[in-house]
Amino acid sequence: MEETLEKLAIDSESVLRLGIFVAVFLLMMIWEWRAPRRVLTVSKGQRWTSNLALLALNSLLLRLLFPAAAVGLAW
Repeated sequence: MEETLEKLAIDSESVLRLGIFVAVFLLMMIWEWRAPRRVLTVSKGQRWTSNLALLALNSLLLRLLFPAAAVGLAW
């Protein structure tokens, strides 16, 4: 049984990572909405859109640069 769960986790790693990210992101959104720590100067929608855009850009750069860096280092 343990080997089956391990194999399932390895086979669906990207889905698990995405699911955990979405769950934590939603939790943080709810937390911020229910208990803000300061008065906002920028709307939440604009801030969350900017943060998601930064996430997408960082993910794209990470996917492109790390393999290129590994190849360059090996060369």
